[in-house]
Amino acid sequence: MRNVDLARQAMQAYAVPVTSITPLKHVYNTTFRVVAQGGEQYVLRISHPRRTSVDVVRSELLWLAALLQETDLHVPEPVWNKEMQYVTVIADAEMPQPHLCSLFHWTNGQFLSRALTPQHLLRVGDLMARLHDHAAHWERPAGFTRPVLTISIRYTKSGTMTSMKPPRHWR
Repeated sequence: MRNVDLARQAMQAYAVPVTSITPLKHVYNTTFRVVAQGGEQYVLRISHPRRTSVDVVRSELLWLAALLQETDLHVPEPVWNKEMQYVTVIADAEMPQPHLCSLFHWTNGQFLSRALTPQHLLRVGDLMARLHDHAAHWERPAGFTRPVLTISIRYTKSGTMTSMKPPRHWR
């Protein structure tokens, strides 16, 4: 199934009258800009089918929803589907695993990778601290699961890093 066809099928699970679906990016996940009849914009994300699960994606979106409700952080807002679920599962005869789709309200912003300043990095540090603080105190709902990331780093006796080995599924 082509990605745009998959996106159209996924959007049928949401109470959003779609005007247009435009591909944005395909790297690890595939994303689309969705414009509704009233002009509202959304991002549809189709997660990589072999590298995640419904529980992992659902857990991510539950945390985003909690961050929105319990903090003043500006994070993507997940959208419930018609079944009041954050994850829409789409079967595809061409794939052994189903596609996991999530919809978010559009968040305006810009990429600053080429124009980062020390002030920007200070704000990133503040954001990371606030995310860690929330995660440390947040009571996770039943079934909450997130992958654990372990990286093997080797150092010489003088303290110089000699190698960094990422987890096998990164390769």
